[in-house]
Amino acid sequence: MFVAGVMPGILMGCLLMMVIYIYSRKDNFPRMEKTTWKQRGKATLEALPCLGIPVMIIGGIVSGIVTPTEAAALAVVYALVLSMIYKTITWKSLWKCVVQSAVDSGAIMLIVGGCYLFGWVISNERITVILTEALVGMDCSLVLKLLIINAALLIVGMFMDSSPAILLVAPILAPAMQSLGIDPIQTGLIICINLVLGLSTPPVGVCLYAATNISKVSFGETVRAAMPFLLATLGALLLITYVPVLSQIPFMILGK
Repeated sequence: MFVAGVMPGILMGCLLMMVIYIYSRKDNFPRMEKTTWKQRGKATLEALPCLGIPVMIIGGIVSGIVTPTEAAALAVVYALVLSMIYKTITWKSLWKCVVQSAVDSGAIMLIVGGCYLFGWVISNERITVILTEALVGMDCSLVLKLLIINAALLIVGMFMDSSPAILLVAPILAPAMQSLGIDPIQTGLIICINLVLGLSTPPVGVCLYAATNISKVSFGETVRAAMPFLLATLGALLLITYVPVLSQIPFMILGK
C-alpha cells in the first residue's frame, strides 16, 4: 500500500501546488531573491544529514530490509543522534520526550485494546456480514455507493483521530468493499485519505484548531483560508476513488 500511495500522493501535491500558485499570482506574493549555485550547494550540504531520515524510511521499506515499524524506530534513533550533535535537545528535554511518549503510547494501547474488544463484538454480531449485504443490496450504482462510503469516512475522520479510526473502520469496511469488487489496496487508500482529510475539515477538524493556535487568528479565518486546499484534496480523493489505475501505476513501472 505504501508503493500504491506514491501516485495519489504526487497528484494531491500537484493540486495543492496549483492552489498555492493561483493564490500567489492573485495576491501578488513577493518573489524570493535568486540564490547562487554556491548558496544552493552549501544549503544542500547542511541539509544532507536531515535528508537521510526520509531516505532511511522509504529506502528501508521499499527494499524490504526493514518493516515500517523498524524503519520508524531507526529514524527516531537517527533523529536523536542528530539532535545531540546539533545540540538542539538536552538530556532534560529528552527525558520529558520519553515520558510524554510513554503516556501517549499508553493511551494508544488502551485504544488498541478497546478496538480488539470492538472487533470481537463486530464478529459476534455479524456486523460485517450485515453491512456487506446492505451495500450489495443497495439499489444504486457503484459510483453512488463509493460516494456514500467516502462521505461516511469523512464524517468519521472529523470526530476521531486517524489511528483509532482506522482500527475501528477497517475491519467493518474491508469485507464490504471487497464484495463490491474494490481492490484491498484501493480500499486502504480510500480509508486513509478520507480519515486524514477529516482532520482538516470543519466543524471539528483537529488540524484546523492546531493551525488556528499557531497562526493566532480566528477559527473562521483558518477555515476560509483552508477551503481551497480542502476542495483540491477532495478533487484528488474523487480521482483516486474512481480511477483505480492511479494506485497501480507504480506496480506497472516496477513490473509487479
